[in-house]
Amino acid sequence: MYKFLRFICYLPVKILLPTKVIGKENLDKEGRIIIACNHQSILDIAILIINLKRKIHFVGKKEIFKNKFLKWFFTKMGVIELDRDNLDLYTIKKIISVLKNEEVLGIFPEGTRNKTEEPLLSFRDGTTLFAEKTNAPVVPMIITRMPKIFRRNKLIIGEKIYFEKGNEDNTEKLREKMLDMKTNTIKETK
Repeated sequence: MYKFLRFICYLPVKILLPTKVIGKENLDKEGRIIIACNHQSILDIAILIINLKRKIHFVGKKEIFKNKFLKWFFTKMGVIELDRDNLDLYTIKKIISVLKNEEVLGIFPEGTRNKTEEPLLSFRDGTTLFAEKTNAPVVPMIITRMPKIFRRNKLIIGEKIYFEKGNEDNTEKLREKMLDMKTNTIKETK
């Protein structure tokens, strides 16, 4: 289902959401990784799916699974249902399974779409906790502008980061790295 949808949507997304990808060499073609990306719009997901060749198992809030059809669709797409307020054992096992199978996990560490003027919201700890638990590298990514139809955009892919187990500053380190990426991009466009 994922490959079929990617095939069908490839050309329309490339035309409607033109995105230049910078740093492709930082994304391994195989092996476990966690993609950590800023989140401004539902279109962020389309940008990532179309511009990154590997299948991404996104973590999605439980609210998007309420409708039976959407639950079926998102499950077929490999989206992992997450209760942001009450992380359960089933979800943890599912996430760890994706990484142990050497696949790609996609997380928006802000936990929700950023509708503010701030470059990034505060981060939740899930991204770095799963990276520590599975020894998976985190690949930070920034979509530089709010996606809009026919507006050129950039997807910046940063270098892999490995996090030490038990370091309480890991989440803040990830946020600082992504904030630097976002801030440098803003400076370059001025």
